[in-house]
Amino acid sequence: MQGQDSKQLHALLERFDKREEKLLDALPLDKEERVKLGKELKYLREVRDQRIDKLLLLQEPASGDSPGEPRKRKRRASTIDRNSSKGKRRETGHAAYDLPPELWCQIFSFLSRKQLLAASLVSTVWRSLALHQFQHVNLSLVKFSPPEEVFRKKFIFACKNLPSLRSLNLTGWGSRGIKDIGSMLAYLPSSSLFHLYLDNTPFLEDKYLPLLPSSLRTLSLSHCNISSRGLKYLCTPHPLHAPTSPSLRSDSDEDLPLIPVAERQPSDWVPGQPLPTPFPQLQTLNLSYCPNITNHGLKYLRGLTSLTSLDLCSPSFRVTSEGLKSLPSSLRSLDISYMDKLTDEGIKALRAVCPDLQVLNISKCNKVTNDGMRFLPAKLRTIFLSHCYNITDEGIANLAVAVPLLENFHFSYSSLTDDGVRHLPRALKALNLSFCPKLTNEGMRHLPPHLHTLLLSYSYKITDEGLRALPPSIATLKLSRFFEITDDGLQHLPPALRSLDLSLCDRVSDQGMSRLPPTLAELNLSRCDGITDAGVAQLPRSLGKLDLSFTKHVTDACLRSLPKALTSLNLSSCPEITGEALADLPLSLSHLFLSHCEKVTDKIFTSLPRPLETLDISSCSGVVEKYLLDNCVA
Repeated sequence: MQGQDSKQLHALLERFDKREEKLLDALPLDKEERVKLGKELKYLREVRDQRIDKLLLLQEPASGDSPGEPRKRKRRASTIDRNSSKGKRRETGHAAYDLPPELWCQIFSFLSRKQLLAASLVSTVWRSLALHQFQHVNLSLVKFSPPEEVFRKKFIFACKNLPSLRSLNLTGWGSRGIKDIGSMLAYLPSSSLFHLYLDNTPFLEDKYLPLLPSSLRTLSLSHCNISSRGLKYLCTPHPLHAPTSPSLRSDSDEDLPLIPVAERQPSDWVPGQPLPTPFPQLQTLNLSYCPNITNHGLKYLRGLTSLTSLDLCSPSFRVTSEGLKSLPSSLRSLDISYMDKLTDEGIKALRAVCPDLQVLNISKCNKVTNDGMRFLPAKLRTIFLSHCYNITDEGIANLAVAVPLLENFHFSYSSLTDDGVRHLPRALKALNLSFCPKLTNEGMRHLPPHLHTLLLSYSYKITDEGLRALPPSIATLKLSRFFEITDDGLQHLPPALRSLDLSLCDRVSDQGMSRLPPTLAELNLSRCDGITDAGVAQLPRSLGKLDLSFTKHVTDACLRSLPKALTSLNLSSCPEITGEALADLPLSLSHLFLSHCEKVTDKIFTSLPRPLETLDISSCSGVVEKYLLDNCVA
């Protein structure tokens, strides 16, 4: 290696070291843990530098050697064995001691969670590097409810030992008896956590919001007891008289917000100047089903200057059209579905206040009429109008004029007719017209020409002739509960189709399976009673995902003729499946669902050719719980 290259390498290593020092300073560690981690880093750097120096020596020609011939290595380098209490010297021939930590981090990034946990038990060095790979932790208590002490230990471990933690899901923790929320929130990383989910936490009140890390970019507070007062704490600068530790404040101090000041004020803040915004990087905020928020509370949201996505969905919301005038102008996505007080005046206000809005959900807002469609923001690309019964074909015509570049339109549960389909924006790429009973084959002839996704479930008047008129560009098609679709109609499906849903189509049988497009990657045949093992054998060989749940006539024999590329198979509630032929499953299969299969027994574990990523055997009465406990690893 040339001298110039050597200098560049050492300069790069110095940059790595400085970056590590900054990361170390940003970690929420106590003094003892910080000293310990500092020693770890120092040792790793020494090992790295020794390894690099050896490589440099091998590249330099020795005296008497030709310029292009590297010097031979006379002896193996040695170093102090850090795991030995006697400090004996030993050879560093093993890669675990020679590779720099940056390379190990790259290697660990390819490991699964289970493999990372195993690697963390090898040594303290590997433990530190492996824990750096955990960026997303899910401690949701929606399905499982561990004892409070177990949950507390997991939570504290995640906050204190995962320095790269970026996302934390705590959904439901307050609804399962965990009431000491204030002391728990104090453990949250103050500078590294970006995404926090606290949904369904009724004990999370306004006074706890100032405890949240200021580094958050996503905050979800759905179904929490948050009011307009909480939004004031969340969105406006705080006074300096607050205590520096949550433990110093009593729950009875209602007027004093609970704020860790050291985390709120940047180091360069000068007394006398305006205080900074508490959450300067917050981009996504979910306040759905928080019924105590009012028009007055929405005024504080203007303090979130980086906010781009806001969810205010709630059937019991006390926000009116007047309150929407206070929304931040930076919004790009807004969900105000189920807002029964929203009127056409509110839509007009949105266009003035949020001119750059691109995604809008006003489903179930029954006071919005055809006239309101004329005031939609011009830059909209996605809109949800499901269950808006006062919007008819006339409203669709107004929408097409106001938003000509609309790409995604959801208008399910509507009174749309074939005439309304003529007025749909021509730039549409995704369209949801499920539960539109007035649609017929004639409407299919006027669909936008560049559609990529089309959902038409429960449209009873569309027949095989309507399938013939579908745009050829469609790649995703949902035809669930089409009573008039037959095997003959399947031959008219778009040639580029990749995903098809034919669930509950009673007139589809084995004969139609051979007429499916060969490009299909996903197929749903759930509750299609006309499908048997013979039909499964005729499925396209390109299939990667197949749903045969609730099919009465499918047996174990179908497992022998499945497409070889299949990765996911759903056989839930198939009464004739026993699992005895699981050895014939495709080698590519990684997800298998057998829930509610009454004939499935413990024998399936001896039939499986290899471990699966997902195996669902819930509600299988033939599987004994003792067998699971003796043979499965949690």
